[in-house]
Amino acid sequence: MPTIRKALLATVALGALALPASAAADFQTLYDDYRSDGQIDGCEYYSSDLTAGLGAIPADVREYDPGFAEALNAAFEQLAAGCGEQSQSPSGVSGGVTADDGSPGPNKPRSVGLGFEDTDNFPGILFAVILLLGATLAVAALLGAARFVGWDLRGQLAPLADAARILRDRLADGLWAVRDRLGF
Repeated sequence: MPTIRKALLATVALGALALPASAAADFQTLYDDYRSDGQIDGCEYYSSDLTAGLGAIPADVREYDPGFAEALNAAFEQLAAGCGEQSQSPSGVSGGVTADDGSPGPNKPRSVGLGFEDTDNFPGILFAVILLLGATLAVAALLGAARFVGWDLRGQLAPLADAARILRDRLADGLWAVRDRLGF
């Protein structure tokens, strides 16, 4: 009789040790729950299971089904809120997009744009860059046309070049004078 009792106690102890391992949810269990209705009930899982599931998302699932990570985060929020009666659906799959097999489909693609919809809020820096680029192209076209026609731009621009040279020399002399006064 004592041997049966020891065997029974050993079986119960092994069963108790195996119970948490079998109750723990793995990635596939969480993903199957998500695919069934597009959400994960946070009250059915431990916080550690949800954390492990969030860390175990394969790259292809993360890329092609981003709603799964959102559903896990919604399950975390539901678990943190105390598991109330209302179920929270993840924000990415609430649009009702489903694939042929009934699983939640991909999210609608985001629109690509500059980030502003109305033209009243057109960024000033972007306007300035466009204006500068247009002026540069206009000057380049004018210089190309002048060369093509055969205008002597060197002779026409010589007074401007002389004025720039004089300005540069005066600025350099002023900087040397400041340097000498400071004793460098």
